[in-house]
Amino acid sequence: MSIKVEIIKGDTCNELKVPKALGVFKEDIFNYGIFHYEIPPDKLSDSNFEYLESKIPAYVGMYEDYIDFDLSRQSIKSKTSGESAKNLSEIVGIALGLKSAIQIFGLNKKEIENIPISTKKEKRLDYKSTYNGSEIHIETKGTTRKSNVKTMIHDIHAKKAGKESITHKYGFVTLFDGLNKNDGTKIYVKIGR
Repeated sequence: MSIKVEIIKGDTCNELKVPKALGVFKEDIFNYGIFHYEIPPDKLSDSNFEYLESKIPAYVGMYEDYIDFDLSRQSIKSKTSGESAKNLSEIVGIALGLKSAIQIFGLNKKEIENIPISTKKEKRLDYKSTYNGSEIHIETKGTTRKSNVKTMIHDIHAKKAGKESITHKYGFVTLFDGLNKNDGTKIYVKIGR
């Protein structure tokens, strides 16, 4: 069972070829959302991706019952509230943001890495990979509240400031339906070079 999620490209990334929609399967939420999990320092190795893949069954077990796909509305719907909804929003945002980035930039899923937390307490984007021979940084966010989208986009802009050495910086904000909220599912692509 899959749905087509609308992608809305911001005017800050006019140079990108962005599809109008992203095909999403329920399994994608877990297969890409697993990047939410930060690998413990003693488990870091050249096979980080394989380590993350080994944790996907746990993610499915924890979150599968909290997500519905509405085929008629082509939408993802959260079936939870509170702290579980917050975690689910992050996971859905990561999943759809990274899947979009992989499709748009042709990234290799196995080469995506978390950007380490800085000791300087500066803002940072979430993930990095390689695109056209240079580093790309990606920020992902998810929400069930349409009113949060603009704030999240501003936060992404703040995180990219001061990173002039990185040529490619992009943000993806995923809006999906929450309990008693029916704004539809959309992916906003923002921020250019």
